[in-house]
Amino acid sequence: MANVSSSTATLELTWVKSGGKGRYELTADGAVLGTLQRVGFWKPASHTEFRGQSWSFQRSGFAGTKILQHPGERFVAEFKANWLGGGVVIFADSSQFQLTAKGFFRPVWSCIDDRGRTLMEITPHNKTVVLIGEATKNYREDGHLPLLIMLSWHQILQANDDAAVVAASAAAG
Repeated sequence: MANVSSSTATLELTWVKSGGKGRYELTADGAVLGTLQRVGFWKPASHTEFRGQSWSFQRSGFAGTKILQHPGERFVAEFKANWLGGGVVIFADSSQFQLTAKGFFRPVWSCIDDRGRTLMEITPHNKTVVLIGEATKNYREDGHLPLLIMLSWHQILQANDDAAVVAASAAAG
């Protein structure tokens, strides 16, 4: 792990597929920080937990995902996808973050704050999440960052499912 006092410090987290279907664990140096469980027939929803916090991500229409915090299913944010991959996360407090994807065969996803700073990069093929700069210090306490980490993996899995459906439809047609 890098020295977190540096503004260019990084911290690497890893997604590990665990026992159940559609279940993933987010780890740091082998310790489990959170879980994501996909639910539903086409897996349009996920339930996540991160260090005592719990959310559900529910697809709403073709290009949106509502984010509810548990207990009580309190609305906290919405993800609005764009046609080029990625999209914007708008929190109930008006904070906004961009989720972008670059590359085709091995894309790298990034989460960017409203000041244009990259907070993390997610590489799906090796299941890593690299937190960058200030994000390395704040990922456990920041109100938005744990949710963004969990949401990014949900959206990556959802994008993979959508691409598989399109490929299957093209092959059948």
